[in-house]
Amino acid sequence: MARKLDYAPRLGEIEAAALILCGRHDPQYPPACSEALAAGIRRARAVYFARSGHYPFIEEPEAFWRAVGDFLAQR
Repeated sequence: MARKLDYAPRLGEIEAAALILCGRHDPQYPPACSEALAAGIRRARAVYFARSGHYPFIEEPEAFWRAVGDFLAQR
Protein backbone atom coordinates (compact mmCIF):
# COMPACT_ATOMS: atom_id res chain seq x y z
CA MET A 1 0.00 0.00 0.00
CA ALA A 2 2.79 2.48 0.88
CA ARG A 3 4.20 2.14 -2.61
CA LYS A 4 0.90 3.44 -4.03
CA LEU A 5 0.80 6.63 -1.94
CA ASP A 6 2.02 9.77 -3.68
CA TYR A 7 3.00 12.09 -0.87
CA ALA A 8 6.09 13.46 -2.68
CA PRO A 9 4.52 16.70 -3.94
CA ARG A 10 3.84 17.90 -0.38
CA LEU A 11 6.97 16.74 1.44
CA GLY A 12 8.77 20.00 0.77
CA GLU A 13 6.13 21.77 2.87
CA ILE A 14 7.32 20.04 6.05
CA GLU A 15 9.48 22.42 8.04
CA ALA A 16 9.89 20.44 11.25
CA ALA A 17 12.79 18.08 11.77
CA ALA A 18 11.70 14.52 11.08
CA LEU A 19 13.05 11.15 12.15
CA ILE A 20 12.32 8.33 9.71
CA LEU A 21 12.69 4.90 11.35
CA CYS A 22 12.63 1.83 9.12
CA GLY A 23 13.32 -1.87 9.39
CA ARG A 24 15.44 -3.23 6.52
CA HIS A 25 12.98 -6.12 6.09
CA ASP A 26 9.73 -4.16 6.34
CA PRO A 27 7.18 -5.58 3.88
CA GLN A 28 4.54 -2.90 4.58
CA TYR A 29 6.79 0.16 4.21
CA PRO A 30 10.06 -0.96 2.60
CA PRO A 31 13.32 0.98 2.85
CA ALA A 32 12.88 2.46 -0.63
CA CYS A 33 9.73 4.21 0.60
CA SER A 34 11.54 5.53 3.67
CA GLU A 35 14.42 6.73 1.50
CA ALA A 36 12.02 8.68 -0.70
CA LEU A 37 10.31 10.12 2.35
CA ALA A 38 13.59 11.24 3.90
CA ALA A 39 14.85 12.69 0.61
CA GLY A 40 11.75 14.84 0.28
CA ILE A 41 11.80 16.35 3.77
CA ARG A 42 14.38 19.07 4.15
CA ARG A 43 15.39 18.28 7.75
CA ALA A 44 14.80 14.53 7.77
CA ARG A 45 17.12 11.95 9.22
CA ALA A 46 16.61 8.29 8.36
CA VAL A 47 17.66 5.38 10.57
CA TYR A 48 17.48 1.81 9.30
CA PHE A 49 17.39 -1.25 11.55
CA ALA A 50 19.27 -4.19 10.07
CA ARG A 51 17.37 -7.00 11.81
CA SER A 52 13.86 -5.52 11.82
CA GLY A 53 10.72 -5.74 9.77
CA HIS A 54 7.79 -3.43 10.43
CA TYR A 55 8.27 -3.23 14.20
CA PRO A 56 11.83 -2.12 15.09
CA PHE A 57 10.57 -0.83 18.43
CA ILE A 58 9.83 -4.47 19.32
CA GLU A 59 12.47 -6.27 17.24
CA GLU A 60 15.42 -4.01 18.16
CA PRO A 61 14.15 -1.92 21.10
CA GLU A 62 17.56 -0.80 22.39
CA ALA A 63 18.68 0.52 19.00
CA PHE A 64 15.26 2.02 18.33
CA TRP A 65 15.11 3.99 21.57
CA ARG A 66 18.75 5.04 21.23
CA ALA A 67 17.94 6.52 17.79
CA VAL A 68 14.90 8.32 19.19
CA GLY A 69 16.90 9.62 22.17
CA ASP A 70 19.75 10.83 19.95
CA PHE A 71 17.30 12.63 17.66
CA LEU A 72 15.52 14.32 20.56
CA ALA A 73 18.80 15.29 22.24
CA GLN A 74 19.75 17.24 19.11
CA ARG A 75 16.61 19.32 19.35
